[in-house]
Amino acid sequence: MVLGLALLLLCLTGLILQFNAGQVTSTKMRLVNATDAAAYSAAIWRARILNFVAYTNRAIVAQEVAVAQAVTLASYARFIEQFSVNAAAISADVPGLGQALAAWAGTAGVSRAMAETAAAAEIRLRAADTLGYKSLLEKSQAISLAAASTFAMSAAANEVIKASDPRFFAHAIAGVDAFEQGFIKRYTSDEERGRLKQVVLESIDPFVAGRDGVFWPIPNLPGACFGIPWPGRIEKNGGTTLSGNGLERWEAADTASVHHVRNGGFLGLSCHWREALAMGWGAAEAAAQPQRTILEDAGRPSNNGVSFAWANAALASADSSGFDAYSGIARVHDLDVQALGAEYFPVRRIAIFGQVRATAVRTAEVAALVAGRLSVPAPLAGQKISAVSAAEIYFRRPAQAPERTEYANLFNPYWHVRLVAPTPAERAAAEALYVQADTP
Repeated sequence: MVLGLALLLLCLTGLILQFNAGQVTSTKMRLVNATDAAAYSAAIWRARILNFVAYTNRAIVAQEVAVAQAVTLASYARFIEQFSVNAAAISADVPGLGQALAAWAGTAGVSRAMAETAAAAEIRLRAADTLGYKSLLEKSQAISLAAASTFAMSAAANEVIKASDPRFFAHAIAGVDAFEQGFIKRYTSDEERGRLKQVVLESIDPFVAGRDGVFWPIPNLPGACFGIPWPGRIEKNGGTTLSGNGLERWEAADTASVHHVRNGGFLGLSCHWREALAMGWGAAEAAAQPQRTILEDAGRPSNNGVSFAWANAALASADSSGFDAYSGIARVHDLDVQALGAEYFPVRRIAIFGQVRATAVRTAEVAALVAGRLSVPAPLAGQKISAVSAAEIYFRRPAQAPERTEYANLFNPYWHVRLVAPTPAERAAAEALYVQADTP
């Protein structure tokens, strides 16, 4: 009888030990999986923020291109109006043609006024210093990057791991990467802003960049060189660019003049095209501090010297309301090229430490299935169960994209995530947290 009771007690003890071991093992497995999910989710959040910065950088480039187009629209509308007015004046004595060109001039004047109003509103909406769309995009970058800090990653990881099991908690291990320092920075210097300027200039369409070298022949225009008659032509030139220091001002100019061939050069022994009559001109600028003059020669408007002088005079007296809302090339966030050095494909890691109290593990004692002498506490070091997981954020072009080398950047949203094995340093940091941390 006594032997049977002893054998029964031994069997019950073994069963309890087996139950406790199973509960601890099951909890450990769930904790590891939940910590993996937390690390992956936190890394996904950071990757999405990097991709958001890339999208907003592209949107800011689009705003700059839109400003360039608005300035071009204003300049070209002014040019068309002046050209039509001059053409009407020249043809005033030609029956029918004079009246038609006069009507065209009137229409061009209305169109110019509408174009100026639309361009001014466009520049104010997109590029005003405080509430312009471009400025709001810059602010959104700063806010989103603040949500990618180690503290924010801890909050995100904790939300994910608690969704898996309310008994678990997690936080990011600080100091295992340099995401917040030495990886991303905001453009501050003119040299850094010049990088965005180059992207913008390479993004504007050919008409905006340079609408020069357009020639309209005039067969019956008197002109000769060495007695040989040459047909005349109207030469149209113009372009739009960032001027001055190239960061604070857009300017556009359009000119057209009648040219004919005359003797020139040394002793008049060569033939040259000469400007004979200014036909049209227009110019516009977008800048917080208008310069009232054309500083660059984008599209070679100065080839029509007289028209170019008239364009400068017209710009000096032009209404700059709305055009003066332009705030300059943006100070966007980008990879810290100087800190990264030759690290063309940088990766950044996130390590997450997950933990659960031993008292939260549903052992036989915690579940009140046994008590007294049958209580066999599960042997857990530090009365905690913990896990550490890591994920990596990296830049890679899509598989379907054309094959070419593209270094990591914050202008294309190609940031991805993968789970990786924790490094010894991450495990050591997790061990320190295991010893020091106390579950709330």
